[in-house]
Amino acid sequence: MSMTPKQLHDYLLNLKNKNSQDPNIEEYKRTIRKELYHYRSDQPSPPMDSLVPYPSDGKDVVFYSFMDAPNKPKIAAHEMKRLRLSWSSLRKHNTDIEVRFCYDGNDLAWTKLCEEFNITMYPFHESFTGKEPNAWCIHRWYNLSLWKDEHLNVLYLDADTYINSDIQEIFDIYKRDPVYGREELGFRHDPNSGISGCPSTRSEYNTVQFKQVNRISHITKP
Repeated sequence: MSMTPKQLHDYLLNLKNKNSQDPNIEEYKRTIRKELYHYRSDQPSPPMDSLVPYPSDGKDVVFYSFMDAPNKPKIAAHEMKRLRLSWSSLRKHNTDIEVRFCYDGNDLAWTKLCEEFNITMYPFHESFTGKEPNAWCIHRWYNLSLWKDEHLNVLYLDADTYINSDIQEIFDIYKRDPVYGREELGFRHDPNSGISGCPSTRSEYNTVQFKQVNRISHITKP
């Protein structure tokens, strides 16, 4: 029988008092993962039944997007290295899930990279002009319009995402609500204090930073 939300809350708080060398720490964390799976994936029940349930018959798709800058080849080269790492880690644990990549340039090297990892490439959606505020990053949301007539469950990932397990687990766990998001920790405008709630600054971690979130890590730019 699963824990109640209150029991799970108390169980999570007790983790702070555990020593990392405790011989039972692995079993304790295993229990947490099991309980979180149920907590996050159970369908809403009254009085929450007004929420739109996760479309279980939708197709699961992983989505990336990159806006090229022809006059800045170093940026494209760096992004290609990061995507190669991300895609290779994704395919290491899952060779079947569909991955879609939106790209607005004309460098054939990207086509070859997509073919290497069985990634489907798409052009940017026509509604995106490149003149929008924060155009360098907001294109990803415009590009979702490419598939407005499809029944999809979409997971957007940045190029600096390194996957340590089967990406299908994310779709299987987060299926209670229609939309999920994860705040980025450690940036200047992070509402938390420093890196993951610590008082340290991000500059102390600017070489390689691992942030474990459901077995997914982000590798930052050196």
